[in-house]
Amino acid sequence: MRGRNACVRTGSKKEIVMRYVKQRLCGIIAAALVSVCVAGVIQNSEAGLIPYSVIGVNEFNLPIKYEPFNAFLSYNIYRDEGKAWEGESGARGTFLTVEKYARFFRIDALPEVGFLWEAVVGAGSLTNKNDTSNTGMIDAQTGFLAWIRPTPNLVTGFEYFLYLPVGSNELSGHSFDNSIAFCTNYKLAGFTLDGDFGYKIRGDYRHDGVHAEQGDTFFGNLSLAYQFMKNIEPMLKLDYQATGPGKDTATDVKTSGSEELALGIGNHFTLTDKLSGDIWYTHGFTGRNTTKTNSVYVKIAYVF
Repeated sequence: MRGRNACVRTGSKKEIVMRYVKQRLCGIIAAALVSVCVAGVIQNSEAGLIPYSVIGVNEFNLPIKYEPFNAFLSYNIYRDEGKAWEGESGARGTFLTVEKYARFFRIDALPEVGFLWEAVVGAGSLTNKNDTSNTGMIDAQTGFLAWIRPTPNLVTGFEYFLYLPVGSNELSGHSFDNSIAFCTNYKLAGFTLDGDFGYKIRGDYRHDGVHAEQGDTFFGNLSLAYQFMKNIEPMLKLDYQATGPGKDTATDVKTSGSEELALGIGNHFTLTDKLSGDIWYTHGFTGRNTTKTNSVYVKIAYVF
């Protein structure tokens, strides 16, 4: 995570293709992983990861000619939730461990298009200001990605995700959400640019007698890296989201929208042909009506 020849199925050529796939699938498709909302337990602001903020180096550097294969990704994220942009937050910190399975498959009628299906599950722990904690399962996700390679060094694709409110009460967003995103990867010399922008359509919040309309979210992300040598590939990150206002349907009281821009820095590691990882730190640069991003990300990707 090319070529214009027919799909290779013979011994040595197949090995070359798979070696290429394994080397390039450093990040695979982190994409819209955890826009996990923990607003239910944070009183002063709506908190959560910026959608697609988990994308790393070569996230969308995807092959076109390949035999079907699998990938497993593990994301481990710690967020210091103590500060909101308007003051103190109602929580101390959040830890998330999120696991994703991705299946890369082919459609014979579309030989120049790549496809994958992915499923996401995970768990989280939120520590409140009074030192109590809420631990449990986060909302699950499932989705599809389709992409093309217009030129040898450019990938463009579209992804759809469905968010299922099956998590624990304290960690679930309590709504069925949908997101669509345009994703791209561009390579030039030693530079790699991964990016996306998308729109998350948020369903009504229904929990514990509360019924509220939620504002939709626009988001965008960029990751720029330069490879000096193997395992020394520093990256810069930029993540943005803006959520529109919502409304309590019982009282007609409107809630304010939120916005945040965060910047980050880290490094990508290519450990083997099958195993890679990323580590980075992200800090909020500007925002309103949300907790201030102060997060560490560790990602591991394994291809099999």
